[in-house]
Amino acid sequence: MDLHVWAATSALPSLDADCLAALLFVHFAALTNITVVPSSNPFRFATALPVLTDSTTGVPVALGHVQVLRTLASKTTESALSFSARQTALASFAKNALLPVSLYVQRVHSQHYYSILRPAIFSIFATLPLPVRYMLPFLLIADAKYRISEIYDADAAPPTDPKAAATAATSAVPGFSFFQKRTPNPRHMVALTDAGIPTSVVNAVTSVGGDDYAGVACMLHVLSTTLPVLEAALEGSYLGGDAPSPADVVVMAQLYVQTREAYAVPFVADYIATSFPRIKAYLDRHSATLAELSMLPSRGARDDETISARSILLHYSGF
Repeated sequence: MDLHVWAATSALPSLDADCLAALLFVHFAALTNITVVPSSNPFRFATALPVLTDSTTGVPVALGHVQVLRTLASKTTESALSFSARQTALASFAKNALLPVSLYVQRVHSQHYYSILRPAIFSIFATLPLPVRYMLPFLLIADAKYRISEIYDADAAPPTDPKAAATAATSAVPGFSFFQKRTPNPRHMVALTDAGIPTSVVNAVTSVGGDDYAGVACMLHVLSTTLPVLEAALEGSYLGGDAPSPADVVVMAQLYVQTREAYAVPFVADYIATSFPRIKAYLDRHSATLAELSMLPSRGARDDETISARSILLHYSGF
């Protein structure tokens, strides 16, 4: 079978966390019959990458993150990589809790976007017509903001009532006005400290620009309720004990996206380093695995996977 994924960046084997999780699963399960295809057309399929297809016919076998991981699990004899009830619950919790942070770090934070994401898109899709290549990063930002808003079931628009607007402006984070430009609010700093986030990390938040300050503060609040659960679950080398599990590939993929690349304000890495020694050791211990993913069997995209401006526009217009 062929595993279609977003192509690599300078620091990660794939631009996308879900694709990275699938690559990690193939590696840990030692699946030799899977060929990795760094797709040049992520809009070819009816769902987001990763996608598994039949190597001969090109017909999709599994579409999307969940189906792909479950299909890969059915191909391995490694019992630790099966989707037990505990592993399913932990993987689902980690994905739902960490996804908004990954989306924010990679696509929404302005410094990260300009220094890493945009150049990566221009490199990966170098054959795109320039107007389309220029438009794609903006589409990814819009998609990230929509998905974050959808996860929180919140309206990102500011309140129309002046009194409500004033209340929202001074309320403790998280608040969904983090998509707006704003300056540090002392009450937010107190809220972060009360959540158990170290003072050194809280102080670093004030150094970010108005575009990013409130978003970073909101994401730290998300992490303050998620990372303690993962820290407690790390009783061995992996979340499942002494062998890799489905939850491990999800957690590693999300946290490596948030911490691996050079980042102007590395708030996730700093928070982990100061407060979660097990998670820090876990990520350090398995970081060499990322380099090993480049040795998985791979091939170039087929002719029918060539991307075009029309395919992108059709994808985003809903047809």
